[in-house]
Amino acid sequence: MYAPRKSANQVNKFGIGPTPEINLRVSVAHLVRVLFTHPTEQKKKLILERTATIHVDRGNQEITVKAKPFGGGVQINDTAALKTAVGEFRFDSISSHNESDFRIYIHPAAWDSLKNFCVHQIQFQEIALELTPRRELCEEFRDCLGINLLPDQYSLERSSIAVESLPVQTSNIRAAGNPTVRIYSVHEMWIHDQPLIRKVLENSASRSDHQLRRLAQEDYLAGNKGRANAALVLDYEHIIQTYRGRSDEQGSGIMQYRGHDLDGNVLAILEPVKANKYQQLHE
Repeated sequence: MYAPRKSANQVNKFGIGPTPEINLRVSVAHLVRVLFTHPTEQKKKLILERTATIHVDRGNQEITVKAKPFGGGVQINDTAALKTAVGEFRFDSISSHNESDFRIYIHPAAWDSLKNFCVHQIQFQEIALELTPRRELCEEFRDCLGINLLPDQYSLERSSIAVESLPVQTSNIRAAGNPTVRIYSVHEMWIHDQPLIRKVLENSASRSDHQLRRLAQEDYLAGNKGRANAALVLDYEHIIQTYRGRSDEQGSGIMQYRGHDLDGNVLAILEPVKANKYQQLHE
């Protein structure tokens, strides 16, 4: 379902950054469980997006490499409807403001109202929020693989909603350290196109984390953001068993898996795995 993007005037009346009263950060995003069947092993495989990022603090550089689910921020199509539901809110950054990304600050007392609003929008396919991750998927596959993802190469459907109500500090550089609650609209994507599957397998095997760090450094020296991306292909059943074998506390943050750092939100797309940090609402 399509909803027209709002005009600049609709967005510009909203402030940026927290205030003493409006200080609970809320992030609403699409996460996608991207799967395919390996052409020779005949096993179910999971694809994550691996990203090397340069962080600069007072002249000191740090390069991190993390793997996370595909997907990204949900865009707000109707700020008036959101304001009616939760009252005053502010965007967390100029970037979120300009792109209408659902990364906002609200009064903590409005959290339950906002959560109910978002769950209703997602479950009943209302138009106040962006309902599909296709836009983000196309951008991320272009970044990772240098290809234009086509609709006939995959199938996509909604799977569940994962709600993280306990505020945790965000590592997002635009709002670092601010207590954040999250709502994830989880989707399942199956890749059927064999040339695309081969491209994913080649990309995952050919780029190590060390190479990604070097590419991010080169990107930064060229005057860009200092980022590099690649796919990471994992055996789905093995990753499920690995997460099941760890305590909920161990699985709530960065997880080390076969030499790779997996972001905490990987848990949200591993549907058979139960995690106390998420309230799972199924379609």
